[in-house]
Amino acid sequence: MFDCQVISSAGKLTNAILSVFSWMETNAKDFVTNRTAAIDEKTKLKFFTELQSLAESQESRIDRLMISEPAKEKLLGADFKKCDDVIGCMTGYVILIGLNKNCDYIKAVAANYRQPSKKVHTRKTAGASTAQSSQPDVETASSSTASSNLPPPPPSVSSNQSDICHQTQSRISQDASDVCEFLNESLGPNREHLELHVPVEDFLQQHNLHIHQAPGNGHCLIQSWAMSTQQPLEQIKNQILQEFDTNRVIYEQAGVERPELERYIRDRNYGLNSVDAVLNMLCNACHINAFVIGQKMDYSNPHDTIAIPGVMEVRRICSHQRQDNEKILLLKSAEHYDAIS
Repeated sequence: MFDCQVISSAGKLTNAILSVFSWMETNAKDFVTNRTAAIDEKTKLKFFTELQSLAESQESRIDRLMISEPAKEKLLGADFKKCDDVIGCMTGYVILIGLNKNCDYIKAVAANYRQPSKKVHTRKTAGASTAQSSQPDVETASSSTASSNLPPPPPSVSSNQSDICHQTQSRISQDASDVCEFLNESLGPNREHLELHVPVEDFLQQHNLHIHQAPGNGHCLIQSWAMSTQQPLEQIKNQILQEFDTNRVIYEQAGVERPELERYIRDRNYGLNSVDAVLNMLCNACHINAFVIGQKMDYSNPHDTIAIPGVMEVRRICSHQRQDNEKILLLKSAEHYDAIS
């Protein structure tokens, strides 16, 4: 735990936020809120004493940070038991920086969490809405889809849709809910897409997530949505068309056609261009933010889709009411969707 190599501390403290986010929110609120490059001495010392207190108790975890038995022994050993505040402060600082070395997939999100100095407009594809990004080097899917130009529609909902939204009750587990919050903070306010250098299977296992498989019958997306929200399948189908009718002008401007949506619902033809907008439409209709994770795929060859090992993609699809929405987690494997809880 104490074996770390400090090359540069800038950014590494930001990584630590994501490992012990709840603790940081309570004890280093200014650092979390303003995303500064430095953390004050008082917080460093408080983190060290918190670790020592934890080592003395039966607990071994702060948020996502697990303290091993050898680390507990060192924290309670002669070297640290009676150390002064200067040593405690520096030790806490070094441990925070060391989290960067020990959490590989955390490294990918540090740059996204820091307060952006300037905003660059980028265009997302594959179902994500247009968004501002603080990172100009975001890798996006190469395919052009109907929803790539799809802005969030204004919050105009029919009374029917409003009733449906209030009835929606997610079956998402606490673990999945925690992951959604983690991914939400990792993306920050301006990005809709990021890559984590961790295999999808490892990520699922680390966070105790469970896959609920949807049948591969052309309706895997709405089947997964039904499992995640506990909505009846027929209700979801009606919801798609109601959402289109409510915001017809915006969807038509984005290239979405009602006849194609009807064919998708009736014939399960998921290869139509308008189907790319269905997930956005459901998020808008139900005021739900969806987080879609999956292995990164190389689509450069239209005849041969290649999986890129060890790299996971995360995509956030927000409704027009971005704040305080219900959140669900979906798994996307190539063109197939499954629910996660």
